[in-house]
Amino acid sequence: MKTVLLQLQLLKEEFDMENPLPEMEQLLYLFTYDQPHGNSEESDLVKEVMNMHQQYMINEDGLLKSYDIEREKNIIACKMERNREEGKQIGKMETLLQIVISLLKNALGKLTPELTLKIEESNEEELNNIVLRIFDIHSENDVYQILQ
Repeated sequence: MKTVLLQLQLLKEEFDMENPLPEMEQLLYLFTYDQPHGNSEESDLVKEVMNMHQQYMINEDGLLKSYDIEREKNIIACKMERNREEGKQIGKMETLLQIVISLLKNALGKLTPELTLKIEESNEEELNNIVLRIFDIHSENDVYQILQ
């Protein structure tokens, strides 16, 4: 079975060598065989990739520079993902804070600046506790007890 698959792969490679390839397959061929496809007319993209390859991959300095660029790109991508997650968490906390303040205003009428500040300084767990016990809150003292 493996022999048949290898023979089919060789036949496909021979076929590819004899026929022009689309642009993306030319790039795949270039990366696989480290040379352009002989029977295909090179597009501007393929020529540009080949020039980049000659600039950066052939000499050692270019190769090191390309590794640095790739490393920097990965670092930036990781930082962007972390910032995206931090942004989601901040947005979640701001929403929870707004919900808690709205619920307490509905339950108590008006909130003192001291209580508002205390609520704004609360963590997610404390804010969730207020939401869960909202029907037990009848005064600001009840809120302070939940936050302790």
